[in-house]
Amino acid sequence: MQIDGVVPNESTFSVILNASAELFSVRFGNVLHTLAEKTGFKGHKNVEDALIIMYLRTGHFKAAENVFLGMTYGDVGTWNIMICGYCLYGFGFYYFYELMNQKGLEPGLEHYRCIINILIKGGRLEEAFDFVVSTPLKWDDKTWSTFLRGCHAHGDYLLYVQAAKWIPDDVLVSEYGVSTDIREPIEMEND
Repeated sequence: MQIDGVVPNESTFSVILNASAELFSVRFGNVLHTLAEKTGFKGHKNVEDALIIMYLRTGHFKAAENVFLGMTYGDVGTWNIMICGYCLYGFGFYYFYELMNQKGLEPGLEHYRCIINILIKGGRLEEAFDFVVSTPLKWDDKTWSTFLRGCHAHGDYLLYVQAAKWIPDDVLVSEYGVSTDIREPIEMEND
């Protein structure tokens, strides 16, 4: 592009930073970070999101956090990027709360749901369940549905039954067609 005199734009930086993250090349990513700032793309949400992803995937948490804390336009998607990145390395809960405190924000249902999804995808169902039942929040049907599907996907029937006990009876019947007397044995479908 430079040889042909084509000026990179926000999309160019986002794509190249994501490629850098996929290659785990933080050195190349640092060069792109500097170039993005020099060419006026500091403050562009897509570029900053891509920088955060690149730094998190390459294990450079402090650099990702510096970009995140310096952002003007971070949204739920940006928060989810940070949460996912930290969770992948086992630091999710600590940094989730730490960053919320630094930004002066209260976590919302969508933030908590992101943590649960990551734990479930990682096969950490017990940890996800403990998180759900220990967090003082009114969980919605989508959260419980995700959790039950995760139990099913990982073949954890006992945790499925245990989780179903926490779901309001009307939701169990209407959403899942499950008997309200969940203590009776029920069979999970095999796909």
